[in-house]
Amino acid sequence: MSKEDRVTTLSAALDDYPHTLPLKRGDIGSARVAFTFSAIKPANRFFKSMVRELEFDVSEMAIATYLQAKAYGKPLTNWNVIGS
Repeated sequence: MSKEDRVTTLSAALDDYPHTLPLKRGDIGSARVAFTFSAIKPANRFFKSMVRELEFDVSEMAIATYLQAKAYGKPLTNWNVIGS
């Protein structure tokens, strides 16, 4: 299998919105990237685990949560996962 043929699967935490539902339902997709979606609802329930444990590869986040995490020097990306 060549590098171009590999599918990278990312864990994602997104709530249900008109612009996220097509991706979550599989109506749109990619041959190179797949997602496993968190069942946590509503969205504000996964912000803390994203900031504290980097639980998801991709996550929506409230701007206030992002600014607080940034102010306290919390890492908001996990380059070991993203870069692999």
